[in-house]
Order: sequence, then structure tokens, then C-alpha cells
Amino acid sequence: MPIKGLVIDLDGSVYVGDKPISGVPEALEELRSKGIKLLFLTNNATKTPQEYVKKLEGMGIRASIEEVLTSSVIAASYIKRVYGPSRIFVVGTKALEEVLRSHGHEIVAFDSDVVVAGLDFNFDYQKLARASREIRRGAKFVATNIDATIPLEDGVMPGAGSIVKAIEIASGVRPLVVGKPSRIAMREALMRLGLRPSEVLVVGDRPETDVKMGKRFGCITALVLTGVVKEAALKGLPETLRPHFVLKSLAEVPRLI
Repeated sequence: MPIKGLVIDLDGSVYVGDKPISGVPEALEELRSKGIKLLFLTNNATKTPQEYVKKLEGMGIRASIEEVLTSSVIAASYIKRVYGPSRIFVVGTKALEEVLRSHGHEIVAFDSDVVVAGLDFNFDYQKLARASREIRRGAKFVATNIDATIPLEDGVMPGAGSIVKAIEIASGVRPLVVGKPSRIAMREALMRLGLRPSEVLVVGDRPETDVKMGKRFGCITALVLTGVVKEAALKGLPETLRPHFVLKSLAEVPRLI
């Protein structure tokens, strides 16, 4: 397989919660030794790239800031490129706000140009009301991702998609989704790797995000069974969501390549 780079999901693929998946740190190091480029692409905007690097290093996984691409970074760069430096109302964590500020945006409580919504552990009715009000008065609506759940060590919890859907219903406006499986996310990933789609393997645990995104661009895709989806759920998937390979774990990727 002429693969020169990997786009790798984090939650459910490299680790679950704060625990690395068995064999994955060693597999990633082996891939590096073969000269394979790595890019960690996560829809989870609750940490900054710097915090993800620290988390990975704590698990024995080497990573640089340039190798971590989050949906918050994608959102911040997209908004700046399309709308310019903007006044943004945020439904999300302090990490999301920090990334937006680092790209020249201003975080505001009202009269916003854009509402950016992601996973928010303190989401409540007041935030829902304020976000929908801003959108109804004309603010653009951008979602970091629409993952319904996130995998944790003791099961799954509601993801950003649950929050985004509430705002969509309240405002009557569908969001622009910049995270996986959007073309925006994949273009950013390919640009960072400096590779053609045919040279890239996309690895993740969700057919509707990781696999769909990779296949849209003609990448090879591999679904791992360490996250939210199990093998029995893959039967009857449409072609757009059907991975080229199904692996027990990311630890099997070096052998696959």
C-alpha cells in the first residue's frame, strides 16, 4: 500500500478517556520509523493543540503542535479566512475560546458576527437562549462538529452534536459544520501533510465521520473497533460509510501498511 501519511482520530482510536489503547503508542512509533507522516485530527474542541500534545506525551506518544489539528483550529482559521477577524459568541470550553482568540477573533456575549458551538460541559438553557437569539438576529452559525456521543472509559456521554442540534432547533438555522466529515477539515489535513489523497490513510472509529470524510476525497480508510462502533453495526452500511479495512485496533496499522 503506497501510503505516505496517516490522518488519525484520537478519542476511541488512540485512547479512550485518559487511557491509551494497548499497542497504539508502539505502533505510532513504528510508523514514524518507516517515515510515515502522522496527523492527529480530532473533532473534540475541549482542549487546545498544546494540551493534546501534553496528553499524548503523557501516554508515551510523541507529537508536535503541527501534528495536532482540532475542530477548534479549523473553525478559527475558516472564520478568519472567510469572514475576517470576527466577534464570536461561544458555546464551548475555555480551550475553544483560547484558540479563537489566538486567531485574532474577539469573544463576546452579544452582538456577535458568528456563533461557534462545540462540546460544552456547562451548557444550560440560558446559553441555548442566548445562542439562538444571536443566530436569529443574523449571526453565522458554525459547529465544531456534530458527533452525538464521545467515548469514555466507563461508556459514552453526549457529544457536541447533542448541543448543536438543540441550538439548531431553537434558532431554526442549520450550522456550517467544520469538523469531520466536512471537506473543510479534510482539505486542512491534506494541506498540513503536504500529500495527495491517494497517499493518505484515514483511521478512526466512526463511519459517519472518519470514513465518510476520507472516502469523499479518495483516501484509503480504516475503521478501528476500539471506540463507539462495533463490527456488528457495520452490516448494511452504505458505500459512502463502508471502510476499506476494519481493524481491531490502530495497533494493526503498521502490519496493514
